[in-house]
Amino acid sequence: MSRPLHFFLTLALCAGFTGTSLAADISSFPKPRTIQTHNASGALIIWDASAYIDRFVNMNTPTDEAINDLKFVAVKLFVQNAPSLARSEKHLVVLVSFARTGAVSERYQTKTFEGVQNLLQVQGALHKGMRFANNWEQLARTGTYPAGVQVQMMGDIPAGQ
Repeated sequence: MSRPLHFFLTLALCAGFTGTSLAADISSFPKPRTIQTHNASGALIIWDASAYIDRFVNMNTPTDEAINDLKFVAVKLFVQNAPSLARSEKHLVVLVSFARTGAVSERYQTKTFEGVQNLLQVQGALHKGMRFANNWEQLARTGTYPAGVQVQMMGDIPAGQ
């Protein structure tokens, strides 16, 4: 079973920044892999940030800088999706999670899967006709997020992930 498929199957079973600039050139990172769904509070976008975490580890990116980058991308997902979702939803949550890995399995010669960890969430109320300031992206890169958008840490990136 492929790692992404294993991640999403596990996720389905389990379901029931301060102001610094971006450290890594995340423009070369893959497009965020997301699932959009709906829960009791409104729209929910789940982002599997495992590919980003792996790159940060391989690049030896300091944890604080990696988390700031992840916050920025999560806020960007919120801003990009909020206007269209506001037509039918009242609230949006972007949940950032990743697959935790462990020691390399002798049998399979690959890292072992230790579960899914929620890292952070971005949330805010939606309303019809909502717009964001033209410079929201520049401000978000320094840790100043659009009005009404809340960023909450839920976990941390384990060392050597």
